Amino acid sequence: MQRLSRRLLWFITLVMVVAASGVFAVSTEGQIMESLKRRAPKVDPVAVNGVRYEVTRGPRSHGFKQNSGIISAIEEASGKELWWVAVYPVVYKSGEEQDAQDVFVTSLSISNDGHSLIVENEHGQRFSVRLLDHAIVEAPSW
Repeated sequence: MQRLSRRLLWFITLVMVVAASGVFAVSTEGQIMESLKRRAPKVDPVAVNGVRYEVTRGPRSHGFKQNSGIISAIEEASGKELWWVAVYPVVYKSGEEQDAQDVFVTSLSISNDGHSLIVENEHGQRFSVRLLDHAIVEAPSW
């Protein structure tokens, strides 16, 4: 009986901690499972020559068919969005949750020569976006 009570107490504590974190959910069968809703990592914007480059939030509102991998260029003085670019495609498989298939940007940096934006994603891919014409090339990994 005491062993059952300890297990029950442990389970209830675990469920409370996990539920408070928002990272996991409990199924109707009582099994703990990872939530399909993932949050995009916080990526600090970078700026060069008065233009700030950042990960676009809600890119579908700008006409994109994917929810990740989109970068915005914003004029720092006015806050005006200058352009957006899909750095890499995200291909969604039908029948699966789209948010679980997103591939998020994990870092942004400016190239040493200041002419390109370096974008890395959670798959370890690196891309170079030429700031002059927004041309994109996949860069070699570190």
